[in-house]
Amino acid sequence: MGHFACTIDWEKLVHVLAALLTPLIAVITVYIAWQQYKINKGQFRLALRDRRLKVFEATIELIATVLRTAKVEQADLTKFLVGTSERDFLFGSDVSAYLKSVYDKAVDLYALADAQGEEQTAQWKEAAKWFSGQSEEARKIFGKYVAFSEG
Repeated sequence: MGHFACTIDWEKLVHVLAALLTPLIAVITVYIAWQQYKINKGQFRLALRDRRLKVFEATIELIATVLRTAKVEQADLTKFLVGTSERDFLFGSDVSAYLKSVYDKAVDLYALADAQGEEQTAQWKEAAKWFSGQSEEARKIFGKYVAFSEG
């Protein structure tokens, strides 16, 4: 019977495995870093969306108050300003301009609460009427900022 002898050069094998191990560790490290980046990006987007939704909710709350009561109190104006105070940091100029319009119309309504005379009453009615379509308008303007999107 023949005796098959297998001789393995263990030193060479260890060097080859060591050489292969370094790139494998690098690939695994890059993969883990990429996954961590995706998770962090998702968490940031979610936190940003939550902060943006708070501004949207403060806006809708003021609009709903006007639609429900046809008037604005000082407390409503203050609550709106506090609730939308981060607007310049969270949105583009389109939302900031819109929020300024909402606030200005609410101030008009507040100032004209005790309207006397035909002209002031007409101004009050115009300001109150302006709010009638603002729930939908706010949803349109805020939509691109609070909608979930892939990427």
